[in-house]
Amino acid sequence: MRVKAHYYPVKFCPAYAGNPLIEALPAINSPSEALQILLARPDIDMHEVRSIPAHQRMHSLSLLDSLFIPRPEMSPLESEIGMLIRSGYAKRNPILPNTTRQIYTARERMRLQGGVESPLPPCLALTGMSGLGKSRSIKSILSLYPQVIQHRRYEGKRFNHQQITWISLDAPVNGSVTGFLLRAFGAIDRALGTEGPASYVNQYGRAKISVDTKIEELGQIASTFHLGLLHIDDLQRLAEVGNKKSRPVINLIIQLANVVKVPLLLSGTHQMVNLIAGSMEASRRVSSESIQHLKLPGSAQDGHFQLLVAALEKYQFVDKPARFDAAWKDKLFDLSQGLPAVLLSLLKNAQKIALRTGQELSLGHLDVAYQEHCTLLHPALEALRKKEGDYYLAYEDLLPPQKLLELANEKLRKQARKAIGAP
Repeated sequence: MRVKAHYYPVKFCPAYAGNPLIEALPAINSPSEALQILLARPDIDMHEVRSIPAHQRMHSLSLLDSLFIPRPEMSPLESEIGMLIRSGYAKRNPILPNTTRQIYTARERMRLQGGVESPLPPCLALTGMSGLGKSRSIKSILSLYPQVIQHRRYEGKRFNHQQITWISLDAPVNGSVTGFLLRAFGAIDRALGTEGPASYVNQYGRAKISVDTKIEELGQIASTFHLGLLHIDDLQRLAEVGNKKSRPVINLIIQLANVVKVPLLLSGTHQMVNLIAGSMEASRRVSSESIQHLKLPGSAQDGHFQLLVAALEKYQFVDKPARFDAAWKDKLFDLSQGLPAVLLSLLKNAQKIALRTGQELSLGHLDVAYQEHCTLLHPALEALRKKEGDYYLAYEDLLPPQKLLELANEKLRKQARKAIGAP
């Protein structure tokens, strides 16, 4: 989303005052306002939908994907992301001559590996099991900020700048630096709306120039457009290819943050903790802010799980909706283990089965949906149900981040002892 800049003077924080990049951002939300804004429900008239034939009605089930009930943790996360963006801009006020010099010398400073003495930008990491809604939550929060702000004049003076408040990209599957650069250039193109020969993907991503030159150009572009936040999702992909292959990408991310002063938001499953623990620089950077962890609901009595089930109860496409009583909630929790993605899949597929057979929705349809549509998830979900001994060792994705850190640190200690020949 691109908007024209409107400035709102910031009086409560001297570090933010007189900075057009901060004054053009939306107002800061209270915790309750944040949760209310993030709430999203499908725009469906259920009475109207139920009046159409079942075979057509099923097509509306996809609208359930737009349902988003923010978890309680989303309020502090929204606040943290807002502080990340603003604190990063506080050190890059484009009105100041020093910042202007830094903008025009970003390419050269990237070439010199970013050896600068100014404070490092902050970093936040969010971990959680697959299916808990990490990516959806972060993207919902980022959507509260216009991605591109067009500046023309500030305080009566010409100030012709485009500001990219954030970009979000997935970590490359193979740990490739080239893959990361292509994704980064692509994210910038999508934000600015550039395409064809003028796109950065074509100018630099696919151009036959050296990787070092591409890295320098990315740094210059991020600096020129005042990039406010770099979000990298599914960071565990880099851990999966091993430290040796992933190290160049991690170094590039840190270099970009050092030179351009772009705050980092890292997200992924618990496995990404291994990656952070393997890098002293990354560990130091993340520990400067925090690692936030989305916890799995412990039972059907979990508050967020109850809210999600109550919301889904309103979106039943069968002729006679079922009442999601205690038995339904217990069954839904047992089959999904509280994972929103699994819960949504179960109810969508159970409704399809009921609609195709012309039956009322029942608990039996949930069992059929679980057996037929969640087969690949059975081992992991069964491990979650047992919660005995070291069940999680077979599925690193199930490990709590603290346990992963302990295992990663022990592995590093063994490698160090082996290197020096110690027992």
